[in-house]
Amino acid sequence: MVTTEDEEIAEIARRYGAEIIDRPIELAQDDTLIQPVMEHAVNSLEGYKPDIIALLNPTSPLRDSIDITMAIQHFTYGHYDSLLTVYPTGFVHLWELGDGQFTANYDYMHKTRRQEMPEHYRENGAVYLVKRELLMRSHHYIGGNLAVFSMDASHSIDIDSELDFIIAEALLNEG
Repeated sequence: MVTTEDEEIAEIARRYGAEIIDRPIELAQDDTLIQPVMEHAVNSLEGYKPDIIALLNPTSPLRDSIDITMAIQHFTYGHYDSLLTVYPTGFVHLWELGDGQFTANYDYMHKTRRQEMPEHYRENGAVYLVKRELLMRSHHYIGGNLAVFSMDASHSIDIDSELDFIIAEALLNEG
């Protein structure tokens, strides 16, 4: 199912066999959070109450059916309430600007070699799974007994910028 207010997107989705949920314009703004959109979609399913809701962001075009299937299996066999996908990044030295000051996520006075740092993972936005009951009760799609499912970095591009788009396009053209 595809939720959209855009007729062109709806038509493309229909051509590929998707059912369309007409998204109200107030849920289609640049600052709209995804939770109310998901709740609207669930409430629009007349007579059908799925146990699990999947969010597959269109900004993650490199995930494939194997990634989705494996995430669902991990979620189901582990008896989780929600799942999000990540990819390994290694340790990243980050600096955050707050109140005009930069702060680090590490002790720069006693810097440890990256190879000795714990593995870090970045949320990739490719697959989210949540039990319908949790979504509707908490109004969040992440919570409860949370599963984190690691994907290959090459399937984890999340298009948020023109550079991300160029990288995704290059990876798609390679394959």
